[in-house]
Amino acid sequence: AWVERQKKLPQRPSKEDQIAFNWIRTRIKALYGEKEQELAMFSQELKENPGDPLLNYGYGLLLARSGRYAEAAEYLQKTLSKRAFDPQVLVDLGRVYFKGGQLSQSLEALKGALIIAPDNIDGLYFLGQAYLTQKNPSEAVIAFEKLAEKNPNYRDLAYFSSQAYGQTGKMASAYYHLGRYHYQKGKMNLAVGQLEKALALVNDNDLKIEIKTLLEKVRSERTDQRKNPS
Repeated sequence: AWVERQKKLPQRPSKEDQIAFNWIRTRIKALYGEKEQELAMFSQELKENPGDPLLNYGYGLLLARSGRYAEAAEYLQKTLSKRAFDPQVLVDLGRVYFKGGQLSQSLEALKGALIIAPDNIDGLYFLGQAYLTQKNPSEAVIAFEKLAEKNPNYRDLAYFSSQAYGQTGKMASAYYHLGRYHYQKGKMNLAVGQLEKALALVNDNDLKIEIKTLLEKVRSERTDQRKNPS
């Protein structure tokens, strides 16, 4: 009976669980905490422990929030010197390089992250954006399509997918995703217009069904809104 009672008691987290929790907590503080307060705190703690990968990671994310992308990349690189195969750190480094306009470094970091964690949605999102900015829309389409399989409504994926498809000459898909984007933003008239353009151009039967289905849904919701204006 004592053994059974012990099994029901809350278990102390393992060392691995505690480490993972600390990394998650640091990421949340750096991305969503009060920026100036967190910057001061991380800066002070780094003076005492300059080689700590967790502190370097948090401070790097905070510097990126402040638009100091070159400095942010330096601190994230210090983190990687201790956690070379951490996909989230690689994704964050790739995002920072992208924001700082260093596209080749961004692509290198993001592709490295996706080798380790191919389903990382942040990695796929910024990889597609980096390719799009690099004027390589075909690769951007591949990244965005993989992301859409995981999370079709992620951030502004529909908007950037529209750009990528448009630059590859696939205009039916470009109009379709732009229609999806306007629908997500609640702009029903714009959505209908783009979806009608897509329907007029589409040849692929599966895509045609998707366009028709969404167009009917948007038209129906638009009618309801007109009947019941807020």
